[in-house]
Amino acid sequence: MTGLQVEEWETDVPEFVPPATMKLMQRWGGDSFLNACDTSAEFHAFLSDLPADVAGVLCADSLLRDVMNGTFDQYFHNSFGITITRAISAMQAFGLSGHAEAATHALMVFGADFPEDRLARMDRMDDLPETAFDEATDQFHAAEDSHPIGMHEVLQRQANQLLSKAH
Repeated sequence: MTGLQVEEWETDVPEFVPPATMKLMQRWGGDSFLNACDTSAEFHAFLSDLPADVAGVLCADSLLRDVMNGTFDQYFHNSFGITITRAISAMQAFGLSGHAEAATHALMVFGADFPEDRLARMDRMDDLPETAFDEATDQFHAAEDSHPIGMHEVLQRQANQLLSKAH
């Protein structure tokens, strides 16, 4: 058997540059933010240690990622659902009123008593129709499509401003 000749290829793989929102999360808590989202007490204790504008960006970014990856159903099913009220406030402050309206619409599906604890929220979701969040999700996507630069870009700009202040 003769030796196999392997041709060497050079490829230029761009180095991954984390978005500003990811850098912001790493700067202020990283995994601690993720781990604090399952229960109300842990979440509010964690947020109390963050600057309010940092908390707003992190909460809004969490909502954006889950809703754009799936739906509001996915967002509320996941631990990040606890960020809803802070995310709505942040979206309003950042000029994302259409996004905030859609998120408010999704929150109203739960009625007056939103369960912040993930397990309680999942239990409540079991009682909702499968299509409970469809209208709010469609409204959110429409807000994203009609926004001049999109929520992602707005959040990246906010995160970059916060990171530059931190240095």
